[in-house]
Amino acid sequence: MKKKKKVDKPRSIVSEMLCAYTDEVREAIVSATDWKISKTSEGFSARFFTANSGGWRFVVSDFDISDQGFPPGTRGFDGAATNKKKNVVLHLPRAMAEYAVSKALECLPSN
Repeated sequence: MKKKKKVDKPRSIVSEMLCAYTDEVREAIVSATDWKISKTSEGFSARFFTANSGGWRFVVSDFDISDQGFPPGTRGFDGAATNKKKNVVLHLPRAMAEYAVSKALECLPSN
């Protein structure tokens, strides 16, 4: 009886690519130094930050989520990374978006 040749499932290939891009994006966030606050929203208590690093463009935000039943002062985080050369758009996991916001705040001049 012939053994069937094991074929990689598309899911595993996508997972490998995602892991590779995640590592690359993490490194680009670490090296980003040109963070800018691009917009603030008074009504929603949100801040939006942008940066470019290693061919990646980042847009991240933090916002007040205490009106959703969280303790006062609790912040939510969201973000995305795009790379036009690679034709890739990634939604950043919450932890990575939170790290990017903290990095942006470190790089911005104090008011």
